[in-house]
Amino acid sequence: MPRTARDPTDRSPQVAALIAALAAVLTGCTGAGPAPGPTPAPPPPPVPPAACALDPATLAAATGVAWTVDATTAGDTRCVYLAEDQALLTVSLETGDRAVVTLADLPSVCSGPVRPVPAAGEGAFACALPDGGVFAARGAGDVLATVTAGAVPEGTRAEALLAAVAEQLPRVGAS
Repeated sequence: MPRTARDPTDRSPQVAALIAALAAVLTGCTGAGPAPGPTPAPPPPPVPPAACALDPATLAAATGVAWTVDATTAGDTRCVYLAEDQALLTVSLETGDRAVVTLADLPSVCSGPVRPVPAAGEGAFACALPDGGVFAARGAGDVLATVTAGAVPEGTRAEALLAAVAEQLPRVGAS
């Protein structure tokens, strides 16, 4: 095939390439670029450890005392809630061989009437402790769940704390 001579003054391929490169640079510097997509939804909050099933906001509304989870104790078998005055509310979950007592044995720790909590299952109850705290327990499958407040925090009454714990007992140890 014979070679065709190219006109040395024809710079159209080089000019076209230069214009394309220049347009790309200018678009990157001054162009608005592609329209932003929708803002992604924030990730869901992490699932709390199993023992941290009580809702601090609901406890606060029922007792008039702010409660926070002590993150250093938060786990699948134990969770401590701190009141404003540092009073503690402890949730414990015992399973299988670790459950050394049965639900039927636990009302013996109560100093007053045992309040059944039918919404939390058969045998579930809440009561006052001899030193003024509150106690609640329920069985949930092979889990024995207990909630204990050794003292009633300043700013609330024992009956309000007992009612708040009884109300939330169905959440404790639920799968």
